[in-house]
Amino acid sequence: ARPVAVVHERIARWKQEGADIYFVSDTYLEKALIGQILRKTGIAVEDDHLIVSNEFGVMKRKGRLFRQARAAGALPARVTTHWGNCAIADRSGATWAGIRGMQFREGNADAVEAFLEGFAKQGLRGAAYLAGARRVVRLADSSSSPWVRLGSGYAGIVALLFLSWIVQRCRRHGVKRVFLLARDGWMLKRISEETPARKLCADLSFHYLSVSRRAMGVDSSAEGDQELRDAYLDQERFFTDEPVAVVDVGWRGSLVRVLSAARRRAGGRRSLESLRRV
Repeated sequence: ARPVAVVHERIARWKQEGADIYFVSDTYLEKALIGQILRKTGIAVEDDHLIVSNEFGVMKRKGRLFRQARAAGALPARVTTHWGNCAIADRSGATWAGIRGMQFREGNADAVEAFLEGFAKQGLRGAAYLAGARRVVRLADSSSSPWVRLGSGYAGIVALLFLSWIVQRCRRHGVKRVFLLARDGWMLKRISEETPARKLCADLSFHYLSVSRRAMGVDSSAEGDQELRDAYLDQERFFTDEPVAVVDVGWRGSLVRVLSAARRRAGGRRSLESLRRV
């Protein structure tokens, strides 16, 4: 379970203001388990009140759970406002019971996530992973920074799709070792280490090469020590006999050609030329 950052902050503020908080949940799970989850995420403490539908045999819709909880003395009359993410169960359900129903939508799927979930319902499971990954990042940070929204909402999805494509191509060609070139490869390297991408890349080994056009002698004006460059590549186990893939977000593949030539000089059984489309 992951708390929604903005909702967590709102509850903390209400408690500081002296509000008495009652958690009301539609669930088939045991009350003790729901309480444990709320405390583990830091949303609730031991003294907070908790009402779950399976104890009363009714749900929030049309106010049934609220009315029965009040009749049983579990929900006092002084509770005048209920917040929840569902327009029907929370907002309308509370209103049916004479409680002011309010909705917070932060935890619900936004337009992009709903779009991806639509593909998931058609059998594209990868779309569900993308929607879930995007929501985890979005809900973990209550920041309104446009850069955060751009990264979690769009750039992250594109990068994860690109990583998924790399994994599929590597598996098709029997490649287990993947080298990501500086600097664009750093983001892919970090993504490959995070959930859910870590599971996606479980059978591959990703490595980051700190190389550039100038350092590798691509530019005709560049001077460099070829032995030093080869020593660095050897240190990173680039000259292994097993097939390897190089991922470079570049225009002409000049670094790939230089690296392929380096493998040939080192006696590698397979150059990178045949893997450039990986």
